Formats: sequence, structure tokens, C-alpha cells
Amino acid sequence: MNKFTEGPWKRDGWNIRGCGPADPIMGAIVCKVLPWDESGCRQEDNANAHLIAAAPDLYAALEALLFECEALDNVVLWNGINALKKARGEA
Repeated sequence: MNKFTEGPWKRDGWNIRGCGPADPIMGAIVCKVLPWDESGCRQEDNANAHLIAAAPDLYAALEALLFECEALDNVVLWNGINALKKARGEA
């Protein structure tokens, strides 16, 4: 069972919301991504928000890919497995 808020996640301004049970209509706030300076959004802040919002999709895609490639024994595969373990809090 996953230990994180269910996806999909979406960006709502600086909030990243997930489809968790805490707020089924608006979506539970998973995190806030705030700009580093008072001038507003920097390109890097915007990119970080999009990356975080894509996390559940990236996780699911990697999990499916590794399931299909489970018979392979190479460094790339083990890096993917270790990344999933890190995301699950197992490493």
C-alpha cells in the first residue's frame, strides 16, 4: 500500500493538491511551493511545482516499467528499484 496521498496531483497556484480523503472536492494540499524571492515566480520555482505535481504519475510509470523489466539484471534497473524504495520510505 502506498504511503502517500493518492494521485493524480495537480497544481493550484503554489499549492500541489492530491485526491486524498481529507478534501475530496478541492483535494488535500500535499505541499506548497513558494518562490524564493519577493519578486514572484522564478522559472525554477515554476518547474519545481510541475515536477512535484507529476510525482504520482512518474512513480506509477517507473513501477510499471520495472515490473515489465524485472528479469533484467543491470545497474539501470537497480537504480530504478532503489528510487522506488526511496519514494516508499524503505531506503
